[in-house]
Amino acid sequence: MKINKWVQVVLVISLVFALTACETKDPVEENGDIPVNGTSEEIKEDSATFLGLIDQNSIEVHITGTPIDVGTRAFRINENVKQQLEELEIEEGDEFYFRYEPYAEEHVEGQYVIVHIERLPRE
Repeated sequence: MKINKWVQVVLVISLVFALTACETKDPVEENGDIPVNGTSEEIKEDSATFLGLIDQNSIEVHITGTPIDVGTRAFRINENVKQQLEELEIEEGDEFYFRYEPYAEEHVEGQYVIVHIERLPRE
């Protein structure tokens, strides 16, 4: 009977460790920044028209010089870019220059995160 209790204790402890090891984390880090790859070779530049916020971590834009059905895209944004959007008072319809790079999380291939923005002069 003592062996059965020890086996049960070991099984419970193993189960607890297994469950805690399976914890998933949100790709948005604790400080609010979205992880990026950070290599200058992957950073791209473009300009776009701001269409609006999708949620607190994403915006929708229309890439300059592209047809509307092809050039409308969603980009992730981090806390720094959120602050830049507010400081630059970028509103729907404003054009801006931006730098972006691939999102660092492997399971979201094909998504990009904006790492810097500059508002272009209003006409």
